[in-house]
Amino acid sequence: MRIGIIGASSQVGSSVAYYLYGRQNIDVVCFVRSSYSEVYFELMGIPCERIDLRDDSALKARLAGLDVVLDFSFPKGQLFALERAALDTIEPVVSSMRRGATYIYMSSIMAFGMKPDEKYVRDCRISRSPYSRIKRGAERAALRAGAANGVSVYNFRLGQVHGVLQSVSLAFRERLATEAATRVDGNRWELTNTIFPSSIADAVIKCVEGGCRPGTYALVSSPQWTLEELYGYYADYYDLKPNLVYEPQAPAKRNRISWRGGIFRALAAQRPLLEAYVLMNSPLLSTKLKGRYRVAELLGAPARMRSRIGGADAHLLGMPPAVLATSNSSVEIVKRVERTFDRHYQEAVFRGRS
Repeated sequence: MRIGIIGASSQVGSSVAYYLYGRQNIDVVCFVRSSYSEVYFELMGIPCERIDLRDDSALKARLAGLDVVLDFSFPKGQLFALERAALDTIEPVVSSMRRGATYIYMSSIMAFGMKPDEKYVRDCRISRSPYSRIKRGAERAALRAGAANGVSVYNFRLGQVHGVLQSVSLAFRERLATEAATRVDGNRWELTNTIFPSSIADAVIKCVEGGCRPGTYALVSSPQWTLEELYGYYADYYDLKPNLVYEPQAPAKRNRISWRGGIFRALAAQRPLLEAYVLMNSPLLSTKLKGRYRVAELLGAPARMRSRIGGADAHLLGMPPAVLATSNSSVEIVKRVERTFDRHYQEAVFRGRS
């Protein structure tokens, strides 16, 4: 089986590449856009090539011989241009693949449409953030392109990805190692929407081998980890003894304010929705407001940083819809798999330095 990975230099893409490359009867090639991104793959011995997604002939030459393409890419640029940029990438990629191949598009569980500050996962009819609008549009485009070109398409909505190379894992380690008391926003028994790269690789193989029909799926650890298991994993993995305080945060009480203040507060509360359906359709307004927002961000940064110190983490909790069950990813199994990868990665780094 030949698998190509677009956006392989991302934190998640590079880790999934490792777990696929180590399997029997699988050839992996990672596509990157710069020489800087090649360093990790050279260390780990994983083949990689540079690719220009805007070059249709190059795409055809590189993708036509692949059985599977994983797409971890996300466009860059102004907010109003991101949706179009995502769509302009997907169709050329899928149409460059051979008929009967498999295309898997990666997004996050936030594509279900919740507001960025929501605590529990749920399936929303209307996207409440620019991210979910962009990703939903891209998922629909992938399904259409697949149907038109005879390519099986899967959309993976990933839970929060943890692992040795993931920034969220470094943040967990730092918090548990430095805070006198780590406040956790939730009850110890509540389910988290987390996943590790090895489980994503398992899901890829399951889909390619016909274990589930093409479509859109949520990917979380199977069985789902509780908050207690998640924090316990980090405490054990890094040999820490944190003081964990499970403290579910109640919604903030609203004080009485003027009608004008009420209007502005209502607009602020709906900011993600306004960004998704107003600013994304108004390039000039989007550019002007973004400039003003950046200035305000710089002026208010010190106060914001002080307010965040000692605050509770915001975890996305609950059971998502349309879960794609993968192989057992219990705490002990994941711990063993991650330690093996950690050891291989450290050995590769030391070899590269010598």
